[in-house]
Amino acid sequence: MIQWPRRRVSVKLEARGDLWYTECEPLGQARFLDMRILLINPKARSLKTTPAPPLGLMCVAAMVKDRHRVRILDRNIGDQDLAAVIQAFEPDLIGVSVLTGPALGDAVAVSRVAKRRGIPIVWGGVHPSILPEQALSEEYVDFVVIGEGERTFEELVHHLEKSGGRFERIQGLGFKKDGTVIINKHRSLIKDLDALPFPAWDLIDVGLYTKYEIALVTSRGCPHRCRFCYNPALHKRQWRARSPQSIIKEIEYIRSLTNSKTRSLKFYDDNFVVDRERLRGLFSLLPKDYDLFLEARVNYIDREFLRMLAPFRSCHIMTGLESGDQSMLDRMHKDITLDMVHRAFRLFKRYRIATSACLMVGLPDETYGQILKTIRMALKLKPMRYSFCVYSPLPGTDWYAECLSRGLFQAPATTEGWARKAFTIRGHNVSRVGTWFLYVINYGFMILSLPRYFARGRESVFFHKLDDLRVTYASKVRKIFKRSSGVDTDSRTAL
Repeated sequence: MIQWPRRRVSVKLEARGDLWYTECEPLGQARFLDMRILLINPKARSLKTTPAPPLGLMCVAAMVKDRHRVRILDRNIGDQDLAAVIQAFEPDLIGVSVLTGPALGDAVAVSRVAKRRGIPIVWGGVHPSILPEQALSEEYVDFVVIGEGERTFEELVHHLEKSGGRFERIQGLGFKKDGTVIINKHRSLIKDLDALPFPAWDLIDVGLYTKYEIALVTSRGCPHRCRFCYNPALHKRQWRARSPQSIIKEIEYIRSLTNSKTRSLKFYDDNFVVDRERLRGLFSLLPKDYDLFLEARVNYIDREFLRMLAPFRSCHIMTGLESGDQSMLDRMHKDITLDMVHRAFRLFKRYRIATSACLMVGLPDETYGQILKTIRMALKLKPMRYSFCVYSPLPGTDWYAECLSRGLFQAPATTEGWARKAFTIRGHNVSRVGTWFLYVINYGFMILSLPRYFARGRESVFFHKLDDLRVTYASKVRKIFKRSSGVDTDSRTAL
């Protein structure tokens, strides 16, 4: 059982700002001081000028902030020293949000620092939800919250508040007992999202995160079955959504916390447009002087939908096209046709909707000819922004399992291995084409988008990507000439 120093007092506690005041209680009614919980959003290679709020951490924080002292540390903002934060705050528990990607290395690094101080560590997010056994095999992880974290994390905190307990009773939790990894029964998905509190916007610097746009998540899951996506494994193709009234109340709550004048809304939903009636209700309630940014599959795009968007000041739609080859779309179970793609983009142009086209290259067994079809389609559609990415097998996806079984990909044996390997194509290109060709396509279209980035005042995005490329190849050159420092920058991020 995990133990840590407890603070036992015989007082009544009242929070005023960031200070604690006391009022004596009758003797014999002693109780534990509420826990101190530090929630960390690891550092990723993201732009500091356009921060996205750590919505996942804010959702779990909202479940416990009324009873416990909770602090959210976003390592993508500012340069706060982690050791100094831990020393000042003295947390009883640290939670880390973990994704398969660049931030994974920093998640490992911060967990190691905290573990050296004897603080219990709980991981949540997509990566440990898909690979809970591997995460718990690491000495720096004590608990894993699997799937939607609000209620599981709330129960875990309650058990720890009571100095431990029967962790086996907490659905959706993984933990270690006497060196053995135990994965409890998975928790059912939350059906009524309106029953959850709003994310803890009051625990972050709202003005900083809403300088350019207000970010919202209004639904969870996706009913579709794409083989490259984590959603079928994590959300079981069950789509659930908040009501229009709940969304409007959250927007009003956010605006009450900041003086930001932004009139831009960005919806981070995996699939925002599933329920047409919900959209109709939401758009009827939203002020029409907002700019909207949302994602939509092309099979949802029609005249009725775009007419709903027409009254707003502007709208930008990101749509996943993935490939310009129909047979590849069929293989990935995208459930769209090229005719749908071209029809949707004709409608975008007719209704003057700004667009981003997301495409992938380097898919399993993809040929040069299929990639050229994707390139020709992208050039013909002429979206406002191209977003090309190189396919990487993500754990929990259907294609990941196929790539493993066919020997196209070898999964890292440790979490730190994922930190080094995630979202790169070095050493595990699963297509038939050369790695050099994939790099040329990816960065070639980035350069092609440069005029559009400048036109929208987003030139910093371009230079940030160029710097990533410089860092990647500088590392390769150092290894070639044996001048590497020997430090793995992915898993030993400077703290």
